[in-house]
Amino acid sequence: MADARVTLVVAAFLDSDAARSLEVPAAARRRLAELIVSSAVEHVGAAPRTLDGDQVREVLLEVVPRRLGLGDADAAHVPAVARAFFSDLAERELVPHAFEIERALDDVDAGFAAATERVRPEERIAGATETIRNRAAPLGRNDPCPCGSGRKWKKCCANR
Repeated sequence: MADARVTLVVAAFLDSDAARSLEVPAAARRRLAELIVSSAVEHVGAAPRTLDGDQVREVLLEVVPRRLGLGDADAAHVPAVARAFFSDLAERELVPHAFEIERALDDVDAGFAAATERVRPEERIAGATETIRNRAAPLGRNDPCPCGSGRKWKKCCANR
């Protein structure tokens, strides 16, 4: 359910004039918007339009930097994308805490770079990991040993 909600909110933002006017590559816009919305939904458990200023600060100054990590090329664009996202959201929907969010975004503009630099590698929230699959054919006991000795595997390296 959360994935569909995130996708719909992000798609509505990406179709807006606010998103198109950003001087951020399209792939980075999409990635950062998905990151902001999914962080809000997963961390706070609420739709972005219901967040208050403290929750926006928490998401943008604690969760998002931990998901990006130091040295991410898109990290510099987060404050601009977040400001465009929340201003577009306020135009399209009723946002009860719009004034608080605007003040929080001022803090994000000032402190996002420092928040990203403070994240230690062990605090980073890794994304989904890809399963490593062995593409080599399975080795049977009576197959030739891969070390090149000419003996069967069971009589050579299997005993080491």
